[in-house]
Amino acid sequence: MPSTGGTTGRQRGGCTAQRLLDPLSPAILKDYRMILYYARDYDGAIEWAKKSHELDPTFASVHRLLSLGYQGKEMFAEAETENELWAKRAGKDVEGLVALAHCYAAAGRRDEAVTLLRRVKSQEHSDGNVRRGIALVHAALDERDEAFAWLGKALEQRAVSLCNLKVDPKVDRLRGDSRIIPLLSALGLAT
Repeated sequence: MPSTGGTTGRQRGGCTAQRLLDPLSPAILKDYRMILYYARDYDGAIEWAKKSHELDPTFASVHRLLSLGYQGKEMFAEAETENELWAKRAGKDVEGLVALAHCYAAAGRRDEAVTLLRRVKSQEHSDGNVRRGIALVHAALDERDEAFAWLGKALEQRAVSLCNLKVDPKVDRLRGDSRIIPLLSALGLAT
C-alpha cells in the first residue's frame, strides 16, 4: 500500500474528539471523511459520507467524497454519478469537469479524459486549484511532465489544495519521481 505521507492515528483521534463535541457538524464530518480517504480507507470514507448525507442531504461535498471513495475502490460508474451530483449542487462547473476527467483517466477512458481536459484548458484559469486538478488528470494519464508543469502553475497561484499533496492518493503515480521532492519542499511538506 502506498504511504499515506503522514496521515496517522493522531489525526483520526483529533477528528474523533471534534465529532464527540459536535456530532452533527457537516464540516467536522467532512474533515473526518477526508482523513479516511487520505489514509486510503475508502470503505470508511464512503460509510461516513453516507452517514453525513443522512444528516444533511443538501451538503454537496458529501458527493465529492463519495466520488473520491468510489474512485479509490475502482467503482467508476458510481464515482462519475456522485461527481456529477457534486458539481451540480455545489455550482462547480469547471472543477466538476476536471474531476470527471480524472475519473475517466483513472478508469482507463483516455479519450474521454483528454477531450474534457482540452475543453477545460481552452479556458483561462487563474484558480490554482483548477490547475492542480489538471495536473492530477495528467498524472492519471501517466503524463508526468505535463503533471509537474501544471503543479508548478498551481504553486505559482498558491493553490490551497496543494497542502494535501503529500497525502492525496491521486498523487501516488508521481511519488517515485524525484521532481516531487522540491515541490513538497516549496510547500513546506518535505520530510
